[in-house]
Amino acid sequence: IPPGVTLASRRAAATARVLLLANWARGAVGTRVSIPAPREGRVASYHETLALLDAIKGGRVGVLLVHGANPVYSMPASSGFDEALAKVPFVVSFASLPDETSERANLVLPDHSPLESWGDAEPRPGIRSLVQPTLRPLYDTRAAVDTLLDVARAMGPDVAAQLPEGSFRSLVEQSFAGTDWHATLQNGGVFQEAAPLTVAVAAPAVEVAEPALDGDGEFTLVAAPGALFNDGRGASLPWLQETPDPVTKVMWQSFAEISPRAAEKLGGLEFGDVISVATSAGSLEVPVVVRSGVRDDVIAISIGQGHTVGHWASLADGGRPGEKRGVNVIELLPALTDEAGGRAWLLAKARVASAGRHERLPIAQFSQD
Repeated sequence: IPPGVTLASRRAAATARVLLLANWARGAVGTRVSIPAPREGRVASYHETLALLDAIKGGRVGVLLVHGANPVYSMPASSGFDEALAKVPFVVSFASLPDETSERANLVLPDHSPLESWGDAEPRPGIRSLVQPTLRPLYDTRAAVDTLLDVARAMGPDVAAQLPEGSFRSLVEQSFAGTDWHATLQNGGVFQEAAPLTVAVAAPAVEVAEPALDGDGEFTLVAAPGALFNDGRGASLPWLQETPDPVTKVMWQSFAEISPRAAEKLGGLEFGDVISVATSAGSLEVPVVVRSGVRDDVIAISIGQGHTVGHWASLADGGRPGEKRGVNVIELLPALTDEAGGRAWLLAKARVASAGRHERLPIAQFSQD
């Protein structure tokens, strides 16, 4: 199986091709490995996001609608998105909670949270999931699709005539026409076996090489999606902040993981000692957690913390609005893609040194035994 986000380098597509070819050579394709057909529709690639960013920088975007994303936080600082956003005359955010992007928006039209929303999802043919709300909206929010439909209908009868009738909830139900709606509600969707693709193997030119990493530091920076906050969207939830990390048991804060041998090499670092981490894209300071299981040439920092906006995501709950809770490791990453235009994460060599100070980390269990 090809590696996930954590090890997606600028050669991620070649890595995936090599592993699929290995499965074919072992006779696993069609028996233990099934390749589903691509689903209808498509998701924009990171390369296309960078193309949009170029259009913004060139002043060719008059209105920007932001839904289900927080690009001011999640785009690398080296991409220049933060500065470019000022060139858009009108920015609309549909964020259900305050974040760095909604803070910069001209208009905020809060969407329902996921637990308050209707929707559907089709990750691949044969799986059609129905998203159902588990509670009524707690605040004055509205489904983003309903907001867009009402705005479009208000533009005049010619535009309204091109739109479907009804609310978003009714459109979701209509999309399941031909099925037993009540059974679909009970089952959470419609699920069936889908025929896998028939695979033919060509002989592509595949370059076998180590990941190309920027910089000249001794450590490889591994920026991994957090087990609790994913890409940062969970940082606004206090019950996730106070949940101990499954491995280190640290709560409410960022930390860098290094091996005992690396800690000794850096001057005998111990739990909570602060280090500086610098790459070609930026630098930051973060306390360390020393543990086995980490390569001696790797420094690992979870994605998800380091927000400046949000009552719980930042330090606003402690009376320090605008200050980060932890660090945003994305600031250390260049804005680069793999060969297929996807976002690359394994990108940088890091220079690491002791910062000469200590920081107390909230921890639920000190021993890792």
